[in-house]
Amino acid sequence: MPFRLSGTEGLPSLLRGAYGVEVDALVRLKTVVGVVAADGMRFVWKSARPRDTERRLSLLALLADNLSDSGLPAAGPLPTRAGTYRVEVADGEFGYLQPWLPGRHVRFTEVEEKLTTVATLAHVHRWTARLTELDHPLVGGPEWHELSGGTLDIKLFEKWRVFQQVWPVACEREPDIKSLEDEVRTAAEVALDAVRAATERAELGAHALPVPFRRALCHRDVAPHNVLWTTAAAPVALIDFDHAGWDDPLGDLMQVSNHTFALCDPGARHFTDVLDAYQRICPLSAERQLFAWKLLRFPDLVTRAVMEWARDDYPAQGQRRVRDAAEKERLRQMRWREAMYRL
Repeated sequence: MPFRLSGTEGLPSLLRGAYGVEVDALVRLKTVVGVVAADGMRFVWKSARPRDTERRLSLLALLADNLSDSGLPAAGPLPTRAGTYRVEVADGEFGYLQPWLPGRHVRFTEVEEKLTTVATLAHVHRWTARLTELDHPLVGGPEWHELSGGTLDIKLFEKWRVFQQVWPVACEREPDIKSLEDEVRTAAEVALDAVRAATERAELGAHALPVPFRRALCHRDVAPHNVLWTTAAAPVALIDFDHAGWDDPLGDLMQVSNHTFALCDPGARHFTDVLDAYQRICPLSAERQLFAWKLLRFPDLVTRAVMEWARDDYPAQGQRRVRDAAEKERLRQMRWREAMYRL
């Protein structure tokens, strides 16, 4: 029986043939399969998405290897014995292997771990500048297109467009969230106006350059389950680079901030602490600092929750999640205003 993510019967023989890995045990995780080899080595088997071409996976492997060589632990696709990165497991279905790094998921509820994650991301973004100086293979040419697409500005405008379409129905199904409408609209307009203005100020043709002035190689999926807290010299390791690409580095900060508020109330110093931790590694101009503050106001918690609820056709069991997201968004906007008043 061919291996699929829903079953692991053929995985040991597949890994033996493609990678020379003798499997001792398989560990089913949420969306991947952990692999323990007979020699004690550990790996993660992942199902490849349509966009995970051989070229893209090879670039992600190069990205992870270079980060690790720079003292920033990262897990990327591993080459097969044939030197390729994708393995066909059935007609049209592919997968790939990557290292299973030691550590536990980071806790954004812990200030030290959250800010260390921010500092690690800043190191990754600063490392990008060195790539351009070295004329690195990850910079320019076809690689730019393989590791771009779906950038922050495009995603935010599209998210807001879809949210506006589904919000009226969501309010009919869950009237408790209606009171948040004015605040959500104001917050989104502040963030999107800033994005629009920044785009208009960009140099002509900047989008065609290898590294536009505001772009870096970004993780773009900085959730707690994609960041590991370790006991090594570098306490934070990054995994799951599936969405990595050239983008505005402030998008990675947005994700840390939003995931924190989804888990706890980090207090009024949260926004200032996050930006300060980032700027110790990657200083921002006064213009970029203002842009960062406005960007961090985008109401991502409630927009994401409502859009996912609408996508599932507004099931009754989703109402509580939307109410919770609305309350967390209300708290997040209040903390943002408190932080701004203290500047």
